[in-house]
Amino acid sequence: MFDLRKKYFEIEEKLSGLCFEDFWPGFQKYEFALYNEEIVVLNGEMIAKTDIFLANTAILYEERYIAIWNLEEDWDTDLLTSKIVHEMFHAYQRECGENRYADEFTALLNYEYSAEYLNHRLWENRMLAEATEQDTEELLDRILSSRRLRKEKYPFQYDYEEKLEIIEGTATYVELKVLSVLNVEKFNDKIAQMIGNMRRIESLIPARVLTYDTGALMLLLCEKAGKEVSYQIEGNRDALFKELVEAADAEIVVGREEAVEAFLERDQKELKAYIENTVNNGKEVVRGDFGIVGINVYDARGMNGYITSRHFVAYEEDGKETVLYGNFVVKIEDYRIKEIIKDEKVQ
Repeated sequence: MFDLRKKYFEIEEKLSGLCFEDFWPGFQKYEFALYNEEIVVLNGEMIAKTDIFLANTAILYEERYIAIWNLEEDWDTDLLTSKIVHEMFHAYQRECGENRYADEFTALLNYEYSAEYLNHRLWENRMLAEATEQDTEELLDRILSSRRLRKEKYPFQYDYEEKLEIIEGTATYVELKVLSVLNVEKFNDKIAQMIGNMRRIESLIPARVLTYDTGALMLLLCEKAGKEVSYQIEGNRDALFKELVEAADAEIVVGREEAVEAFLERDQKELKAYIENTVNNGKEVVRGDFGIVGINVYDARGMNGYITSRHFVAYEEDGKETVLYGNFVVKIEDYRIKEIIKDEKVQ
């Protein structure tokens, strides 16, 4: 087993050579913690792991924001350092009073995938890939026009994804900037991976995951093109590309990929089968009326009042918070948890 404390100091050394202001105006270094199932390393010291250390994120810990990362196996230090800074940026957002967060549960319960919308998204994504790969600004205006049309035709989906780009796209952009300083080759590999994601039909679902890449790549393109994007967080209620999108021409013809419809049909069938199988054959953990504390929204899915959550679910009953570990299907009514069923097939 690798040494968690040693890895902490390896990352600390990498961080010491970074100028955080270069990645985003006003950004600064935050404390970070690495943790596993048993211990937490914070400021070089080992402490017992508690349920406050959950997922990879930024948390309020003893009246200050810190970045945390769950590390159960060894990682490349450069890549992990960039991920830690990603989470530090979330700490910075929270300290700045960022308020442009998406309503994750409303989206999970009401976001509708359609072949028409996914075709539009795929067509736009592939333009974004081409613009990034060729390092050209020529396609940026078409991408902005595509976004203008999406905003008009699919306001619910667009608003949700736009807000996710504000939070996760910016953090991924900072992550990329860090990686470009630490190791250019690894940065280029990461960009190539993101370009591949833009071109794959399978990357369209879940929509949330894709926004990390689309937001970051759009910021890089706008930066290269000299397009003005607001870096202001505190008190800012506007979207990242609001003025650019509003100024774009929505008169654009969207391409079509025949395979999208079959992909969507297969995805919805598999999701429905997974939820039904877990509800019918899984282990019921709790049933009642509970407050939602948290689920793993990163790749959660929703259908017919049920939400899937990998790795954990946290709920509240009579003022007490409980964290369950594993993969779950959660029944939601009126934004309250009614039932939690564990998928025992996946370890």
